[in-house]
Amino acid sequence: MKSSLTTIFIQPQSDDYTLPQPELKTPWYRFDTESCVLSAILPCHIYSKVLTRKRSYYKYYFVLFSLMYAFYYLPIIGWIYLPPLTCKGNQVVSCPMYSKNDCLNSFIVLDNDKAYQCFWSKTIDLCIPTTNQQCIQELIMEGNMDVIYTVFSVMFLVVLFTTYQFRSSYQDNHSIPRKTWKDCLIASLFPVCSNAQIYRDYDIKDNEFITV
Repeated sequence: MKSSLTTIFIQPQSDDYTLPQPELKTPWYRFDTESCVLSAILPCHIYSKVLTRKRSYYKYYFVLFSLMYAFYYLPIIGWIYLPPLTCKGNQVVSCPMYSKNDCLNSFIVLDNDKAYQCFWSKTIDLCIPTTNQQCIQELIMEGNMDVIYTVFSVMFLVVLFTTYQFRSSYQDNHSIPRKTWKDCLIASLFPVCSNAQIYRDYDIKDNEFITV
């Protein structure tokens, strides 16, 4: 019995045809509860999970990025809570005992160089110094705030740079073409959205790999 051979002609593709470029599977502005909440509250988890190729390294990345964000948020906390502790009014040798208005606008400095706000006691109807209301003198507060501004500025740049590097590294590792200016703007203006987008893409690829 003779077997018949069938010749199949494959029409060559046009020279203009190009394979579709891989890209991130979701837009940066898409809202997703899991990725957005994690990116806003626990970005160090996203960095650690996506960058870690071995699970045993996860904790080291997590500690590293946690320290980075700790130094980023500490100046913000100081920015909020320190200014109300500034001494009000003028420094006096002793609290004005009988004038309530002068009392509330006065503070004293004791031998230990600590300042205390004068306090009007309703019980005895007199102005008294109290160690329960320690305050920070204005000049010292200005120095503290200068340090806070400096640390925050440096850490803000570090966080933005880390966000951009994280985004670029992920795209390079998955052969996704980078758009430098677009990626830079997204990472700088919307760092939370940028990290959330990368996390979603990583999660989708991870699920596809498991499914296969």
